Amino acid sequence: MYRIRTAALCALIALSGDVLAGTASSPFTVTGTVVANCTISTTGINFTYDPVALNAAADALNSGTVTIACTKGSAPSIGLDPGLNPGAASKGGRAMRLGATANYLGYDIYMS
Repeated sequence: MYRIRTAALCALIALSGDVLAGTASSPFTVTGTVVANCTISTTGINFTYDPVALNAAADALNSGTVTIACTKGSAPSIGLDPGLNPGAASKGGRAMRLGATANYLGYDIYMS
């Protein structure tokens, strides 16, 4: 009886190699969705303002860069508000303040 079981087990093991060696393929559909998205990066602007300098009354012209990258088909709308200190300076639509002082530097932003 033991020999018959062993022989049957060996036969099953020998046949299972052919069963496991087969391959199959089946077509399937893959879909994806690209979500509209944008990234914005900027460079800093150094105003180099010095009210004691000889040309303190002259405009200080400096520049920075705003880079916008969006996925194809996006429709970005970008705007600027008046900032934290609107109207605080005698010149310029926006104003920066030096710390907690009452000293403001007025400035405007232009696109070129």
